[in-house]
Amino acid sequence: MSQSFDESKFDTTSVKLLVRSATLNRSDVTALLGVEPTRAWNPGERHPICQGSTLMRVVEWGQWQLKIYDNKSSVEFKIRKLLQQCTSNLEAWRILRTEYEVWLTISVYPDDWHGELSLSPEILMLLAERQLPLECGVYCFGDETFNAESEMT
Repeated sequence: MSQSFDESKFDTTSVKLLVRSATLNRSDVTALLGVEPTRAWNPGERHPICQGSTLMRVVEWGQWQLKIYDNKSSVEFKIRKLLQQCTSNLEAWRILRTEYEVWLTISVYPDDWHGELSLSPEILMLLAERQLPLECGVYCFGDETFNAESEMT
């Protein structure tokens, strides 16, 4: 199978499975998915505002996250690796979606102002089988001389 995109266009990518709810029970989510989270908290529980932070907060919703940190691999490899860590039982995924908000996020940090990300039909089928919505975040940190008009001509 060919690469899904030109890896040289992206400095960093990450893939994260998120589960969120005002009634979330992180132990139940962990049991359903069969894997320990990268980060998780229940509603009303004190937790760091972000990974590695010493600043704490309390929110009215809980969240369960599983993130792939490997920056050397393709997005498709990361998605496959993440899903392989979780249960393949589609009934467990249905129960999870019924009780909680569940989605997969791809974050992309391009080296340049543009780049293309595509996913193979095989990867899209894995997401569709689990009925996982997909969100893509693109975070550009180009130099200050960027001119949108010149890019459009």
